[in-house]
Amino acid sequence: MSEIRTLSEITTTCTKAVRGAGCPWGMAEEAGLAARLLSAHGLPGAEAVADLLATPRSCPCSKAKGAPACGLAEMVALLDAPPTSDVALGDTAAPLLLLGFALAEGGYWDLRWPGGAARCGPAGVSLCGELPGPIARVDLARSIEAEDMRPADWRSRPVKEDAWGALEDLASRLLVPETTQSRASGAGPDR
Repeated sequence: MSEIRTLSEITTTCTKAVRGAGCPWGMAEEAGLAARLLSAHGLPGAEAVADLLATPRSCPCSKAKGAPACGLAEMVALLDAPPTSDVALGDTAAPLLLLGFALAEGGYWDLRWPGGAARCGPAGVSLCGELPGPIARVDLARSIEAEDMRPADWRSRPVKEDAWGALEDLASRLLVPETTQSRASGAGPDR
């Protein structure tokens, strides 16, 4: 089952969840951006972030040995230094997050995984086949414009309840415990 969430809710909750999972704020903000961009193109952005946080992955935040590469860390590395040729990224946790790079970078890119592919460009996204699972072997290649690209739509999106609950649980780690002093200075629920 899914509930409708605004893109602002998706961005904020994904950002807080990634930070609550122990990643630095910069990585958390990139995760929120990726979730927003994916969601705006009708893709499961919040679910991709929830998948990432539930999957063992090799990155400074997770420190899992021998695990697939972190889709978020790969996305950030690509944004920092866009490739000039095709890249075989290999097994990647939450590979859908790599579309965040392709959408934010502004060029034309193909992201391929077993059973599917996506072509991204300034005009939107074009999908072929099935969406990747929580882990998939992916390749990234320069592309050309496709005629059937889905443009961004900035309206609210459905998010699966179990993914949203997992994100909210991680985001709640950022909350500070109640104290008499914090309540006296105005913290807490509105009255």
